[in-house]
Amino acid sequence: MEPNFKTTNLPALLWKWRVHIFIIIFVSGTGAYIFSGERFIKPLYKSEAILYPSNLIPYSTESPTEQMLQLLQSSDIRDSVISHFNLMKHYEVDPSVKFPRTQLYNMYIDNVKFSQTEYESVRIEVWDTKPEIAAKMVAQIIDLFNVKARDLQRNKSKELVIIGQKQVDAKAWEIDSLSGRLKEITDKYDIVDYEAQVTAITRSYYRTLADKKSPAALAEMRETMKNLREQGERYKALREMIDRANAHFNELKIALENSKKDVEKELSYSNTVAYPLPDEKKSYPSRMLIVIMAVAGALVLSVLVMAAADNLGKLKTAVRSGK
Repeated sequence: MEPNFKTTNLPALLWKWRVHIFIIIFVSGTGAYIFSGERFIKPLYKSEAILYPSNLIPYSTESPTEQMLQLLQSSDIRDSVISHFNLMKHYEVDPSVKFPRTQLYNMYIDNVKFSQTEYESVRIEVWDTKPEIAAKMVAQIIDLFNVKARDLQRNKSKELVIIGQKQVDAKAWEIDSLSGRLKEITDKYDIVDYEAQVTAITRSYYRTLADKKSPAALAEMRETMKNLREQGERYKALREMIDRANAHFNELKIALENSKKDVEKELSYSNTVAYPLPDEKKSYPSRMLIVIMAVAGALVLSVLVMAAADNLGKLKTAVRSGK
């Protein structure tokens, strides 16, 4: 006949192995408490800041918050922070090992975090063994971000200044050229104010014609009227072109001046909502959490081993009984 085993009774099992379980809990808890101490795991302190972007010039379809995150993660800011705080030495990275810079960058990524909040702000978190260093690193990153954003805007504004200056110069040359052509007509045909001259010469011509006097004056008036008729349209067209060119020149001049102001002005590109402060107590590791996890893991594993041992004992007893 085949042996029939019942499901292991957990309370009975725990009571049977109570002494062993107590020892396992005590040893695992004590060991976890000891090995989670500062002698074995360096405590880390966290400092954070929350920022809102401001005055950022859009470069694509990304939002200002996304643009802020991109700038914060730039290699320029990372390398400046590493250099300023001498993180190669502070993180105890051996320069003689293979790929020391890669190791340093990985440690920087582990200790410096950037994330977007649900309110479209950006959170900067820095973890370090010294709370003062963590707070200073956050503040330094904010300063470097403002410098980076300002440099990008100034470079873009400088490009706009160069382009704007070329446009202003080209428009000024165009106005000079049109004015020169207008001056030729004015000097050669004595056309100064087309509308007023047409009105005046017409009145004088018909008055003289009615008086039937001064044939020479009539001939001169006819010549003037001929010049007005033949050159008047050119004069009017040039005058209108010059007026439009002057209006466009003024617009270009204003845009150029604004670009020059953008190059010179000092702006902040972040609004700090929460300022970085040195943490008063460590954030990592959580000693109590480590102890609880170690005890729980050891307890679960020991119960499984004890259950297996108990079932194995029953199996051996059944085998002997069968014999």
